[in-house]
Amino acid sequence: MTASFNVKAQIRSQRGTRAARRLRREGLIPAVLYGASKETLSLVVNPKEITTILNSPTGYNSIFTLEVEGHPKQNVLIKDWTFEPVRSTLLHADFFRIAMDKPIDVKVPVRTVGEAKGVKLEGGILEIVLREIEISCLPSDIPDHIPVDVSELTFGKNIRVGDLQVDSRVKIISDPGLTVAHITTVKEEKVAEVVVEGAVPEAPAEPEVIKKGKTVEEGEEAEAAPEKAEKK
Repeated sequence: MTASFNVKAQIRSQRGTRAARRLRREGLIPAVLYGASKETLSLVVNPKEITTILNSPTGYNSIFTLEVEGHPKQNVLIKDWTFEPVRSTLLHADFFRIAMDKPIDVKVPVRTVGEAKGVKLEGGILEIVLREIEISCLPSDIPDHIPVDVSELTFGKNIRVGDLQVDSRVKIISDPGLTVAHITTVKEEKVAEVVVEGAVPEAPAEPEVIKKGKTVEEGEEAEAAPEKAEKK
């Protein structure tokens, strides 16, 4: 994997919540650069460029070139980021310096290959238990994903981390005993449906009683009102 993106950044002189809000109103966001035993820099970047990287095929494992005003170009990864929950707009990003000749630890998503026999022949459901695998390798060797062949997967069998096949240049760090995928049944869901169906006749009874009670009370109040009016 080589650097395919280039991001320009400026040094951020002002810090704090007010300064960050002001930046966002201007269409920019605060960011931080650290790692490689060098000084930490507070930066200002364009969120659109970072969002483009996060939405690329390599996602947060994308290596890109960061140009900071007054500093030499450097290769970095997006180490962390924050989205606004309602609008899903990027609010902040952390960048991590990397050396292309030194291994780094990253998490890579898994991607299933083939159709499981447990689904095709036995009517089961394929469940992916572990969606990311932690690995260690050189930055240029980071894979886009780790393939998981589920073709022979049937009921009673599990695919574990130790069963995965990766390039010899990649070392898996995740516990080899962790389950990645297995076949599950729908019986539990059917049982849940029966319980719900059994409770259906009883459910309307309570609201109906309450409704009648409120109707009666309202009727009593309605009848009482004219009596008070006549007394007046």
